[in-house]
Amino acid sequence: MEVAIAELTGDRTDLSALNMAGLTDWDICSRILEKCNLEPTAENIEQLQKLYIKHLPEMLLRCRGYVLAGVREILENLQQRTDVLSLVLTGSVYTS
Repeated sequence: MEVAIAELTGDRTDLSALNMAGLTDWDICSRILEKCNLEPTAENIEQLQKLYIKHLPEMLLRCRGYVLAGVREILENLQQRTDVLSLVLTGSVYTS
């Protein structure tokens, strides 16, 4: 997300103190934009989400992790749907 914010604002933003627990992707993006002194308009939130999606593959390659039991099957089922785009934040970004 930090790379997406940097592309959007031209500045690096530390998100480590930002509490995102229990928030939707929309709310997370709203809080991030507010932290960057940007209005959390629908246009700005959608732009931040697009930039996040753009940079996500390269950022995942930098991380070490593992897949929890059952997640692979869930993701394979979701992949068949055209109305769902599963991401790392909360997985609740929908596309048309």
